[in-house]
Amino acid sequence: MQYHPNFFDGGDAHRQDCHDRLKILKSYIQEGSLLDVGCSEGFNTFGLEEECDGAMVAFDSIPELIEECNLTRQKYGGKMEFRVQGLADFLKEDTRTWDSILFLSVHHHLIEQSGMEEAGRLLRDLSTRGTQMFFDMGQKDEEGCEEHGWWQMLPKRGGVEEKEWLWLYLSSNTNYRRIDVIWSFPIHGTQRLLWRMS
Repeated sequence: MQYHPNFFDGGDAHRQDCHDRLKILKSYIQEGSLLDVGCSEGFNTFGLEEECDGAMVAFDSIPELIEECNLTRQKYGGKMEFRVQGLADFLKEDTRTWDSILFLSVHHHLIEQSGMEEAGRLLRDLSTRGTQMFFDMGQKDEEGCEEHGWWQMLPKRGGVEEKEWLWLYLSSNTNYRRIDVIWSFPIHGTQRLLWRMS
């Protein structure tokens, strides 16, 4: 890996889930183009550069995070493009399709900002742009999140298990035929599910 040694070495046990998730992503992403929605500091974007031989675009709505991404790219190199942008604006301005889309820990924030209906519409639009998508979001069974707006906006499950509800939600709000859980990680007293859709 060409980036600074502490970026991908997995030495920070507190964030081991990020390193483990990156390993899972690498097992499914072997080539092609990549779109990273809500890229934060670019950990997954930089981590997948060797696997992706096509265009790489990553964006986040927080300018300070994209500034950090660009500083890392300037220092260590890299072919990826980083943008300060929200998903709705990106989908209006960029009509490309992608071999792989990362949509990780972002959707529940869209629900809080725009409501369930608009978040679902954006997810449907995004799903038409990618051959495969990797997805996770905040879940109703996460402890200590009751005061967050996104948690309050998620509907009650009515006895339906979290995994089943999420599968139904994703099948109703994407164009993908195959929707599978490929991994889970501990957070807020539960296991947050990582989905692959294709």
